[in-house]
Amino acid sequence: MFIILPFVVLLSTLPLIEGTCRSFDNYYILGELVTTPPVEQDCDPADICTYVSLDIPAFAVGSFAGCSGDVHMRLIVGILSKRKDLHDGVQRFLQKHNMSLTYPKFSRLASYGDQLHRFKTFSGEGKIFLHFSNQGKKYSEPAINFKPPASGEKPAKCGTDTGKRDCFEGYCAMVEIGSVSKDGKSQVSKKIQDCPTRVYDELYLISESLPENDFNQALLDDLKKVGTICAQRTTHTELFKGGASSFYWHVDCFVPPDSPTPIQPAAFIFHTPHNYFSFPIYKDGK
Repeated sequence: MFIILPFVVLLSTLPLIEGTCRSFDNYYILGELVTTPPVEQDCDPADICTYVSLDIPAFAVGSFAGCSGDVHMRLIVGILSKRKDLHDGVQRFLQKHNMSLTYPKFSRLASYGDQLHRFKTFSGEGKIFLHFSNQGKKYSEPAINFKPPASGEKPAKCGTDTGKRDCFEGYCAMVEIGSVSKDGKSQVSKKIQDCPTRVYDELYLISESLPENDFNQALLDDLKKVGTICAQRTTHTELFKGGASSFYWHVDCFVPPDSPTPIQPAAFIFHTPHNYFSFPIYKDGK
């Protein structure tokens, strides 16, 4: 995404000494370009040198390195904590392997180094590459080096339920969702208009029923498609007609001065053939 300073070349110009790791930042996150020149960083004796390169659509791309304790803090606090689906998804992956994001258990990831790990997020497929080495050892030619863009984004002024907000991602997001309720007796809907990252967070919480909601499971299972389309800064409407599993969603992610495209929400009409139960029949709301 953006042009990187020739950190890889610089990494090989200075010799490392025992007890240090080469530290640098060269990544983009939420519209901001984070760059620091490579320096030698004194490490705790228990640390190992750690290199991270990642690519998460509509969120972050680039590389950074340093002592494992410091890299852990940059990864957890500076990156994963900024999106709920990312933090929880990585935590679930680690728990399957009896590990945790809590340091020092994080250091056990060394056995998963030199591999490209892929994982699902609400904005598309994420990728992360890790390399671990002993202190004082040079890593001058990374096997994978995701490139950030040449510059950060210009903040976009986006409308929300409470007024205008600066969105540092550089674009705005609007999502409308609706479905037959879980008991099949009514229709539930919601509109979300905010910065993209806030929209991803809310979609994730809805999909996880945190807090519990009344959307049917068919819609909840389909919500990741919404975020993937938003990451492409485009618009799309989806309608599924399936009785009690019926749902619709509309997403419009755009760069001002463009504005969101309004839609006519789908309507689900409920027919009661006798006194004991009812079932939904889809009817176009136009």
